[in-house]
Amino acid sequence: MKTKKVSYSHMAHKEQTKIGEYKKMEEKITATMQKSISFEKPRIPEGWYDCECIEVKKISDGQYGERIIIVSRIEEQKVDLGKVVYLNLREGTAATEVIQAFGINFVEGKEFDFSELIGKKARAVVEDYEYVLDGEKKHASTVSKYKKLNQTEVEQVK
Repeated sequence: MKTKKVSYSHMAHKEQTKIGEYKKMEEKITATMQKSISFEKPRIPEGWYDCECIEVKKISDGQYGERIIIVSRIEEQKVDLGKVVYLNLREGTAATEVIQAFGINFVEGKEFDFSELIGKKARAVVEDYEYVLDGEKKHASTVSKYKKLNQTEVEQVK
């Protein structure tokens, strides 16, 4: 299987894309055997954090199709955390909610280049999860969802 490492240049991408035009994601993201996230899984207090998207990477397909991981830097805690989403670009799916949370106006029926998320900011909801490593239960943090920067926990309850 041939793999190609993809490097993202947010500025170079912006110069190549006309305003309002979307490119196919496959043109920008390809699978690699290289790991961008270490095996060490960080754990931080659960809560809401401002974050910046630093990487979008295609990962192995899941039960329901193609998936990507959106890696965000949680500056307050000096840690990078990811969220895995299926590439289902219909209104109301996790993928489109992420796009909108980072302040991009998603238009159903148009293709979207996920590298446009790189450099954008949002609020990350960080939660704990449990996993097993070498037969031992461990805990780590993950981004369970993203919200727009101006959205708070109180607004979400409404």
